[in-house]
Amino acid sequence: MVDEDIFEDEPKSKSTDPAPRVKKLYRDTEQKYVAGVSSGPAHYLGIDPLWIRILWVFLTIGSGGGFILLYGLLWILIPKRPPLPKNWICVAKQ
Repeated sequence: MVDEDIFEDEPKSKSTDPAPRVKKLYRDTEQKYVAGVSSGPAHYLGIDPLWIRILWVFLTIGSGGGFILLYGLLWILIPKRPPLPKNWICVAKQ
C-alpha cells in the first residue's frame, strides 16, 4: 500500500496544460477609418477603438501635429492582420 500524500508535491506534467496564447499586435483593416492603426492596438488591449482614436486626436493637437508622423510610422511598422477563416464567428460584432 502506497501513501498518496507523498506524491502531492510532485510537479504536474505540462502535457495537460494548453499552450499559452501569444498576443500579437496587428492593424485591424476591417474596423478601420484610415489604416487600422487605432483599431489594432485597441483590440490588443481589449478596449473600444474609439478611445484610442480620441487619444490620437488629443495627442496630435497637443504635440502640434507630431503624432501624425508617429501614426504614419506605425502604419508602416505594424503588420496587417491576416485574414480570418470563413467559418470564424466574430462575437464582438454581434
